[in-house]
Amino acid sequence: SQEEFRNLDQLHKGVFDGIPHPTIIVNCQHQVQQLNHCARELFDLTDSAIGKVLWKIFEKKVPDLKRIIETTPSGRDIQLEIIVDFESRYFRIHDQSLAEESDTSDRCFIFYDLTDLASAEERLAAHERMILLLSRNDEEAELAFHGDGFEVVGQSRAVQHVFDLVQRVAKSEATVLITGESGTGKELV
Repeated sequence: SQEEFRNLDQLHKGVFDGIPHPTIIVNCQHQVQQLNHCARELFDLTDSAIGKVLWKIFEKKVPDLKRIIETTPSGRDIQLEIIVDFESRYFRIHDQSLAEESDTSDRCFIFYDLTDLASAEERLAAHERMILLLSRNDEEAELAFHGDGFEVVGQSRAVQHVFDLVQRVAKSEATVLITGESGTGKELV
């Protein structure tokens, strides 16, 4: 009956909106059929996106999304950087066909936000580099510091602190930013 159909439709919408990740369903022409609450909120989408081609909606955020989707078989995950609120965010997008005939069926795209995971991995890598730097043998660092054919002279605590820091990072692959006033010899370090 009509009422049962409406109840099932409401239940379907409730379940779909309850998915805790941005989720978009498109038809075989890649036109958006449904957006859940998370997709609307995170990507600032409205009902006006319904019926539009998916990559047209994201063309400013991911310029080559059309090529990516067209060359990635359904069922494969896609990893993308998407600009959200002027900030880069990293997503793993699970693309799943909703029927066995993947070429002619609707597809569901679930966006898993990996941004926090990526930044945690970056912090862990930086922490590991710092541990490595601090555990270097002081003799090795001193040889590297004095073995480049230049010598920095200074006796103040500040200069001694700079010497200590240079010796610690001399053998590493870490990028170091050196700041200071003009003419203080930054290029020597």
